[in-house]
Amino acid sequence: SGTATVQAAWEALKRSERASLTQFLNRDGIEMTPAFILCESPVFLKNACDNFEVGLESAIRVLLRVYESAAARFADSGKTVIRVRLGKLTMIARSFSGSVAFQDLPFELERLDDGEALVQPKVWIPVSNPTVLENLAKTSMQLASDLLKNRVSEDSFKLRISKTFPELSYFGTSMEIACAQRDQTIGAMLS
Repeated sequence: SGTATVQAAWEALKRSERASLTQFLNRDGIEMTPAFILCESPVFLKNACDNFEVGLESAIRVLLRVYESAAARFADSGKTVIRVRLGKLTMIARSFSGSVAFQDLPFELERLDDGEALVQPKVWIPVSNPTVLENLAKTSMQLASDLLKNRVSEDSFKLRISKTFPELSYFGTSMEIACAQRDQTIGAMLS
């Protein structure tokens, strides 16, 4: 159930993470300032839960990092309430398929004015973990072998190629031009 999922994610957090998150969530903009409104957070959390490679626990850790970044970035602001737009982060949570943990996804917090910021995810993540690189190499060799032996349907290829080459996720899925470029790249890889 949803409650059990939330409880399990909460309990998986370190005590210090729970305490910090509780402090941020309790900021009301009156007694505790500034308060932070994370715009699009319901969509972000839903997308994270729907993506088995992300999950609620990682999503909560990312939100905590956003809160911490906002607190540092707006320490000098006289505003009592700061709006933080998650923006592209919500779409990345839906389509993320990376070679690193989602909770480690780097981002920058762009301060738009004294009371508003935008999260700018940095989806280009260099992979240096030898185990991950070895697994990607094995997966790509198996895919190439299956292709040469005509054992892969187009649908199967599209599914496997995203896991084999996580760089394809950098195209995203929300903009028509990015989808066209991704599809063109996948088509070139298939030929």
